[in-house]
Amino acid sequence: MPNSPEPYWREELVVDIEGGEADRHELDAEVLGNSLLSISKLVTKTSYFVYGRNCNVSVKIQGGFREGSFDFKVIFDFFGGFAPVAPQLVKALFQLLELRKFLGGKKPRSTERMGNDISVINENGETHIFAPVIINMNNNASISTALNGMYQPLDGGATRMTVRGKIDYPSDGTPPIEAESSIDSTQKELVLTMESGILSQEEQQRHLEVLTPHTDGKATSWRFYDMEDDTEYLANIEDPEFLESVREGRQSFLHGTKIAATVRVTKRLVNERKRTERIVTNITVLPDEAA
Repeated sequence: MPNSPEPYWREELVVDIEGGEADRHELDAEVLGNSLLSISKLVTKTSYFVYGRNCNVSVKIQGGFREGSFDFKVIFDFFGGFAPVAPQLVKALFQLLELRKFLGGKKPRSTERMGNDISVINENGETHIFAPVIINMNNNASISTALNGMYQPLDGGATRMTVRGKIDYPSDGTPPIEAESSIDSTQKELVLTMESGILSQEEQQRHLEVLTPHTDGKATSWRFYDMEDDTEYLANIEDPEFLESVREGRQSFLHGTKIAATVRVTKRLVNERKRTERIVTNITVLPDEAA
């Protein structure tokens, strides 16, 4: 077998689950599987916010055996893009959790630009400064869904989940600075934020044909043909860079233009009837030969 390529750099996060079955090194397979898959999605989406589209990340799990808990290490190997001066993804995840705790599961009372940062006031009137990328991550539905899945063990009998990782790398050669963040079962509304009425929510990688584009860059009511499911549907677009390229005329559409994208499918109950909503993100326009 050929050797696997060496990653440009690596980051790690330790996840420790306590309480219930976890104290016996056991977890329900479906709950654990969904949590691990959600971690992978969370890391992939966070990498897009922190490092950009050209950086690919491979997520691996390494089991742990600490007495009285269920713990494991998540390893992020990065390929492509430009290697950062210091790794930033784990730090961004901790800052996101810090923002969630600061807001207490509520929306901010107000936000205000302060130089390169954003001042956030919570419903208690307290103020905290965050980087814009952390605010954008917190407002992103895909990241909220991934957090919801990652912390699902708190809804399945676990009483506490703790994450630990390196967040700062001093230039003087001293050891990296580590951080730790815990959320227990009484705080789970900080991360388990599935809206009322939502029956399910998942993300799918799809090849779509663009049937009805909006050349003015409007985000709503684009019509697509799903080449894998053989179905047509309306969907909204949640990809600012793509919409900007459409508005500026850098992206044109011909009959049969096809894209690769992530489709977030939400099924909800509205007036006792099921409704399916779709959001299209992470769009890549395919060349004609790939269509």
